[in-house]
Amino acid sequence: VMPDVYTIYVSIVVKDKKEKDVINTLGKIDRSIRNLNVDYVGGNYNLSKNCYYDENKQICEGFIGYSYYKFNLKEVENQVNILETFSSLKKEFKNMYFQIEGSEWILSKHLRDRIEDSLKISIIDRINNFSEQISKKINKKCILKTITYKQDYYFPYYKRKYGAFEEAEAFTAPSPKSEEITISVEANIKLACF
Repeated sequence: VMPDVYTIYVSIVVKDKKEKDVINTLGKIDRSIRNLNVDYVGGNYNLSKNCYYDENKQICEGFIGYSYYKFNLKEVENQVNILETFSSLKKEFKNMYFQIEGSEWILSKHLRDRIEDSLKISIIDRINNFSEQISKKINKKCILKTITYKQDYYFPYYKRKYGAFEEAEAFTAPSPKSEEITISVEANIKLACF
């Protein structure tokens, strides 16, 4: 099955002297992302003092905030709008930078469920044909008593690609081709013959 959703993982970092300024910047970035009208999840953020150690002494300089987004795109070409938006935001907010944490093609839940349902029905059809053959062979009536499906939980894997964009720039983003994904359904069955 060919995947139908191209996913991009983006993290945002904002540094500033005041907590309020970090939160306000993250809020403005979030509004810009909402205005893109693309499917995404995330927007969660965290905020802390921007501290580090220098010669065994802790130094704190303002605050740092992080925010994370996962964009789900039907067309890989749509990533350019996202990257250009982040690039424009970088031009507007000098205290902000972003990283593409990874990208991948995945199956939407709708497509995955539809294929798994089709495979389950196919298994039932095969079991019914098999039970008819067994019935003839042993001269008894055999029927499907129970069927349980092994659940394979699907966790998409993606390769991390690091790199921050320091300034606004035009994008000719890579357009990775989707690769076929195999979906399997495993079933345990019990036949009753009488």
